[in-house]
Amino acid sequence: MLHSSVETYKTEPFPSFGGTDGQYRYNDTWSFDLTTRKWSELTCIGFIPTPREGHAAALIDDVMYIFGGRGVDGRDLNDLAAFKLSNQRWYMFQKHGASSQRTLWTCYGFFR
Repeated sequence: MLHSSVETYKTEPFPSFGGTDGQYRYNDTWSFDLTTRKWSELTCIGFIPTPREGHAAALIDDVMYIFGGRGVDGRDLNDLAAFKLSNQRWYMFQKHGASSQRTLWTCYGFFR
């Protein structure tokens, strides 16, 4: 399965969102616990992003951001969403300006 996840150097679980199994695109959110080495599907609230693959993700503090990707109709997406880990709530950002050509790029987040 192709998905977008973020890496963390902490021992707490890290999130993963969406992806594809080659046939379907998903908008589920999962967490991998590095200690138990087990995946758990999260019960999310808020404005959950549409199913997608090929999106970028970055983790900053307790928020995972996802950008772009390709939707179920095969079109490139130009949206930005944030997932707050502490309350498992999704937030969508309003679109501004023209569509980006970087919808299938990767982004990274760094800890301070």
